[in-house]
Amino acid sequence: MKIKAQKPSFFSLTPKNLDLIKSLASPFSYTVDANLFYEEQIPLVAYVFIEGQIILTKNRRKSLKVPTLSILGLTETAQGIPSLYAAKIKKGSLVYFLDRSSIFKLLDQSKDLDGELFNFLSSLEVA
Repeated sequence: MKIKAQKPSFFSLTPKNLDLIKSLASPFSYTVDANLFYEEQIPLVAYVFIEGQIILTKNRRKSLKVPTLSILGLTETAQGIPSLYAAKIKKGSLVYFLDRSSIFKLLDQSKDLDGELFNFLSSLEVA
């Protein structure tokens, strides 16, 4: 089932899920403000947001802050869906990147996940 990205989707992370993600990816700390992706762009990776600040905008207006310990862009990256929002990360923020191959690895290990992330991956059809 393809999910249409009409609003930003965040997946809260449990400690168990975060530990599994840390085994698949490396951390990255931004040294400058940066655009993660633009409106109508398909993100190349999903962002596991650990600390700092990510702001989503629509039509160049400030919209909302992404909660820490969540994943941003998973639906869009996994299913090849353009984002309806632009995302900008602030200097000093820490993330882990989940590219499509890492998402496939998470799918293979979904039995070891719990919470929202498990529910999403269990129903996922990857494009």
